[in-house]
Amino acid sequence: MKKLISLILISLLALSLAACRESQMAGNDPTAAPTQSASAERQTAVPTEAPAKAETAAPTERPNETMRPLGTPMPTSPGEEPEGFPKVILGRENGFIVKGDGSLWGWGKNSGGQIGDGTRNDRSSPVYIANGLTPISVGETVLALAEDGSLWGWGENGRAQLGLGDTDDRLLPAKLMDNVTNAFEYDNRTYALTGDGGLYVWGCDNPDSLTPDERGERMKPRLLLNGVRYVEDGHAVTEDGDLYQLVFGQAHKLISGVSRFWFTEGGAVIWERPDGGLRCEELSDGIVNEIAIGENVLSVTTVYGTAWILTTDGALYRYVVETESAPYWIDPAEVHKLRFFMDGVTEFVGDAHSDIYMGENAENWNYDVELALKADGELWAWSYMSSTATGIAYMGENGKPYLVAHNVKTIFRNGPMTYLITNDGEVPASGAGEDKGISGSLGTGDGMSHIAFTALGLTGIRSVSGVCFIKYNYSNSSLTKLYTRVYAAAGDGTVYAWGWNGDGFLGAGEGKIVSVPETVITAE
Repeated sequence: MKKLISLILISLLALSLAACRESQMAGNDPTAAPTQSASAERQTAVPTEAPAKAETAAPTERPNETMRPLGTPMPTSPGEEPEGFPKVILGRENGFIVKGDGSLWGWGKNSGGQIGDGTRNDRSSPVYIANGLTPISVGETVLALAEDGSLWGWGENGRAQLGLGDTDDRLLPAKLMDNVTNAFEYDNRTYALTGDGGLYVWGCDNPDSLTPDERGERMKPRLLLNGVRYVEDGHAVTEDGDLYQLVFGQAHKLISGVSRFWFTEGGAVIWERPDGGLRCEELSDGIVNEIAIGENVLSVTTVYGTAWILTTDGALYRYVVETESAPYWIDPAEVHKLRFFMDGVTEFVGDAHSDIYMGENAENWNYDVELALKADGELWAWSYMSSTATGIAYMGENGKPYLVAHNVKTIFRNGPMTYLITNDGEVPASGAGEDKGISGSLGTGDGMSHIAFTALGLTGIRSVSGVCFIKYNYSNSSLTKLYTRVYAAAGDGTVYAWGWNGDGFLGAGEGKIVSVPETVITAE
């Protein structure tokens, strides 16, 4: 029960990573016809005043929240891929594609105008939205960055999450601020980080309960912190190294001397000091432990009570933070011990089991596996459960790595499904299928789970992304359902999709489950 409560609390803290055209960008109208627009000069001013309020339809009643998103549905950030390559940005029930020509297309649920096409009509296939916008936060409310650094938003606005001074939904993109580098929704608030390090916040739980003065303060952007270097997972780090927790529009200082940070399920934080060393602190008791590693930390991935530390020279280490949320096999004597595990590693993907409480379906959904990609394209996998797991036909010794694939370029994990992109642009898949009660598909066409990696017949693929969410049945956990959708973008501009389509929001194919890749959009 402690583990369940801890996972739920962490999930709540992780949720951010949700009329007429009211304004136009100088020299760049994102709602113009889909032609490649030129980048305007980046603005450096303090956020502009909200555009004048437009006449829009009254916001619709918010539906009951019965599904929770899992993982991070955005596989790429703006500008990471070469020109001409499509970017796929996903929410739980809607999605967007930025084509190579800069045009933005959307599909899915649209009751609050979250598609941005000027209607409230759901869309089963992509429709054109605007030009020059890249969504960075997708849900019932959508936030997007323009090429000149301005922030735009549309969709549900019942909690003033657009910061325009009212609670009217926006059915078309509306300009919110200038000079923005990042923005996200978290704790029913919207946060935006500007180029000069200002962190702004707006929105509230119930606007009707506010006084006129409070409405004026909370329904438009207000400065929360200065000198912010980056924000992640509901926390902010300043240039001075102070780590703040963001809670309902307020910032609470936790610790100082922080360069980067990673939280564990058990409530501990691992942080990197400015000199590159790592420390671990259990916030409940304030005990700080040094992690004996050098200044070359590339990444830290927390899984249960364990941290997997990857260095820039390819060494992978395991560090046990605490045992309460760690796997059963952890020896208490291993707590706060740094152990070398493997070398030659370029990418590590942790156990997706830590993202979700699965109840009685845990065994069926076949989680519990770690993956390490080496520089030579070898993929190694290991598990700490004596059962089958991704890419592994039989588990022998707990925690022993097995070579499961060759010629691998990168890895994508979508819940209990693992997808590889090979150096040849093919997409092998392994994991749970419809036979395990998944409302989705691995993409192999047979509805079955596959332990060994199985090719999907795709070629020329440059990225794979997806969304994984749950419909909980609290009275009978055995009826809790897991839903998956997966998308693959090819170098020629084609985007494919497969998985759950019972709500019509996959963007391609027919029927409740699309079992093989179907075309969502092409470059034309």
